[in-house]
Amino acid sequence: MAKNFTNKSPSSAAKRHSSSKGRRPQKRHPQRTHSKTHAPKGGDSVRNGVFQVLKTVFKGKQTLDVAFTQYKNNFGGADESRNLAFAYTLAAGTLRTALFLDGLSHQHLKKPFEADSDQNIILRMGIYQLLFMDGVKDHAAISTTVDMMKHNRLHHLSGVTNAVLRQIQRKNAEHPIELAADMCLPSWIQKEFSADYGDENVDVLAGYMLEQAPVDIRVYQGAAPEGSTALDGLEKAYRLPDGTHASSIEGLNTGGVYIQDMAAQWPASLLAKLIKAKKLNGPVVDMCAAPGGKTLQLLDLLENTIYAADLNPRRLQKLSENLAHMPRKPFTVACNGYTPPFAESSIAGLLLDAPCTATGTSRRHPEVIHLRQPADLEHLQAAQRKILEQAAMVLQPGGVLVYAVCSLFHKEGEAQDVWALENLALKPLAFDVPAALKTAHTKAHTLRLTPEHGCDGFYIACYEKQS
Repeated sequence: MAKNFTNKSPSSAAKRHSSSKGRRPQKRHPQRTHSKTHAPKGGDSVRNGVFQVLKTVFKGKQTLDVAFTQYKNNFGGADESRNLAFAYTLAAGTLRTALFLDGLSHQHLKKPFEADSDQNIILRMGIYQLLFMDGVKDHAAISTTVDMMKHNRLHHLSGVTNAVLRQIQRKNAEHPIELAADMCLPSWIQKEFSADYGDENVDVLAGYMLEQAPVDIRVYQGAAPEGSTALDGLEKAYRLPDGTHASSIEGLNTGGVYIQDMAAQWPASLLAKLIKAKKLNGPVVDMCAAPGGKTLQLLDLLENTIYAADLNPRRLQKLSENLAHMPRKPFTVACNGYTPPFAESSIAGLLLDAPCTATGTSRRHPEVIHLRQPADLEHLQAAQRKILEQAAMVLQPGGVLVYAVCSLFHKEGEAQDVWALENLALKPLAFDVPAALKTAHTKAHTLRLTPEHGCDGFYIACYEKQS
């Protein structure tokens, strides 16, 4: 069933604004941002660092955060904050728009470069700077890209690189190039979105996915930061002003404040509200708990005994470190969701934030659209059902199960709800949401959140175990 988007026109982030013919078009970053990212000092080192980051993502199949941390030393120097901002904007922007950038380069290459080859990654970076980075002059975008080809032993491609970039520069000067948001997505993702949300909404959804994600927090101790806005329907949850950097948040990593997207705060919040409403006193399990944001939330909201379960012992250790400041601690359990070590009908409440494609987090993790493949979706859908079966089995009659995935695919959300109600001893458990989320409240017991709602993409369903 197609979702009814409230805004049928692509967002301002999805399209480049036109300028009058004859004028040099203004570069516009394909994210909604209020600050320019200026060219770095020591630009060759910074750009080559970004190149190594992107190689690690495209070829090494690592996340952007992991790759960026690995090469962070490339972005230091006399003006580290400026260089870091430039590097991250270039890396994330190139990842978000890589397929669209390929479409442009293919128009000017007799033989297109292989998708994830060194030369194509460098060319993507050059086109992105040329079209979308305000702080980079056209001549600098072109010359530094040609230099990078030479620096990386691709001298024989420096001429064609220069020619392609100059042709794109001339084309953009004559008729400003618009960013087609849907063309930033692999064809298989476009197909899934078309089936889930309707053909007319694919570009709209893709446009929202290109926007810069806001910074949401939960305040465990102390007052909310100045200028923050309370998030309706959630306890102690706030959104920080646009442009806020994590390093400026007072109390972060000291126990008072932690970053958690609005959408990610809803599953634990709903579980806690429903357990309180039903006056359930038994143990509560956070399945697939690491790195611990939802566990921390449950410890804060409930007096019940809390178990934090995860397959990976190292991730559980990280969870324990993250929650070391809490006056109460969860019981940590290293286990596979297929065979949880809890007795049948013993658990009062269970939060299952299931393994998924994570397409709903693409604004923060743009590598997701490149690293995920169709086979992953099929595998994860099957895995989710196996874990759901076990979750329903360990739940006591009348107990509460909240199923959540940070995915935009209906196969991991809406389809799983239908399957669960048909195959498991579960019945829908209704809940209320604030007016701003009414369009996401697709059924009385479900939420379908997308970046249109100003948050990560999430699907949440609440159930009660049948007696």
